[in-house]
Amino acid sequence: MVVQKIARGLEWFVEDVDELSRDISQCSLVGTYEFIMLRYWRHISRKVGEAAE
Repeated sequence: MVVQKIARGLEWFVEDVDELSRDISQCSLVGTYEFIMLRYWRHISRKVGEAAE
């Protein structure tokens, strides 16, 4: 059970990183990059937290 939840969390993490890298490649402004990092960090940490429960 726990292993399945961790695996699912890692799948979400990989998908989010793929999406994040696409967004970064489209952004040239540092401010936009920082905004995206903050947004995705909250998103990823929440999903990892859910998977750990």
